[in-house]
Amino acid sequence: MNPKFIGIGAQKAGTSWLYARLNAHPDVWMPYQKELHYWDEKVTDPRRSLRQRMRGNHRVDVRWRIQMHKWTRNRTSWSPGELWWWARYFSTSRYSDEWYLRQFAPAGNRMAGDISPGYALIDSDGVRRVHRLCPEAPIIFLLRHPVERAWSHAVMQLAWKGAVSDEEFLRHFASPAAVSRSDYLTSLETWTAVFPPEQMFVGFFEDIVLRPSELLDAVCDFIGLSRLPSRGDEVGKAANKGRTEAIPARHARRLAELYLPLTESVAGRVGGYADWWVYATEQLIELSDDEPDVPYPFLHGSMFDTWKAQNGIPAGELPPMASAPLDQVLARAGA
Repeated sequence: MNPKFIGIGAQKAGTSWLYARLNAHPDVWMPYQKELHYWDEKVTDPRRSLRQRMRGNHRVDVRWRIQMHKWTRNRTSWSPGELWWWARYFSTSRYSDEWYLRQFAPAGNRMAGDISPGYALIDSDGVRRVHRLCPEAPIIFLLRHPVERAWSHAVMQLAWKGAVSDEEFLRHFASPAAVSRSDYLTSLETWTAVFPPEQMFVGFFEDIVLRPSELLDAVCDFIGLSRLPSRGDEVGKAANKGRTEAIPARHARRLAELYLPLTESVAGRVGGYADWWVYATEQLIELSDDEPDVPYPFLHGSMFDTWKAQNGIPAGELPPMASAPLDQVLARAGA
């Protein structure tokens, strides 16, 4: 039993929403742990002793402790089958393809999926390993405005400190780890060197916010699922809502200065909402420190209304849905 679809990211771009919505489908089974991190972490550190897991500094050991802590903190009265799954997930001393495939055994006749945002960052050898095991799996890649994504990432990573200085935020904004997670073109080029564009789906965060039901239908069509009946507000409900609804102007301007080149490169390749990203980023660069905090997501503010008007989109109407299989996205951007 191998996963029939794989979500590769991006981090803070709606993967928790996608996991929750697909997990609600009667014909889908998702691992109880949302992010397995097999292809980006576990496959590179396959043998781990209990001592390493308890005290080691490798990413896979730190991840194990974090997930164990969350599991013990959030544990409720689960079924014996679910408890058995968690016991096997945490107790193994050797990660392997066989271990990975066993995580999907409870799916039975349902469609199983793996959604782990870290997969967007694996290298070509890693993508080839994925292809060897899951050559026909549809790949889903969600994108978000690079400045929004970087801010959400920083808040998540630094929130445990309480008060965070501007210097700490700036270091995080410019860190290679943060920048690489918004380098969508590199991820697309790495994955499409192995998986054909028609096997990849590109989803925009804006479509999650503005038309979640349509986006979910498009994802179901892409991976070969029947469409879910309308679930009202649940479809658009944020599964892992961020901790803030505005960005201080000084941070928004600095992020815009850092991420404008990446944003322009994405727009030139995939178009869609990425063109709006460029406009918003250019506006953010013009901010001064004493201006009000910027509404977040940006499409909730006046910038989005101005961009729509400049592109001939009447007030009260939405731009066309941009999320689609990658071959269609590329053809549309090149037209």
